[in-house]
Amino acid sequence: MTIHADEDTDLLRRYFADIEDSTPLSREREVELSAKIHKGD
Repeated sequence: MTIHADEDTDLLRRYFADIEDSTPLSREREVELSAKIHKGD
């Protein structure tokens, strides 16, 4: 599969549009979620 520069740019723009309104996790929430993942929840 070959991806050309235009496709890369489009994918990157889509990614940034998707995450634009996202709020980063707090440190506490990240630790909580990683503990659940580690336990298999």
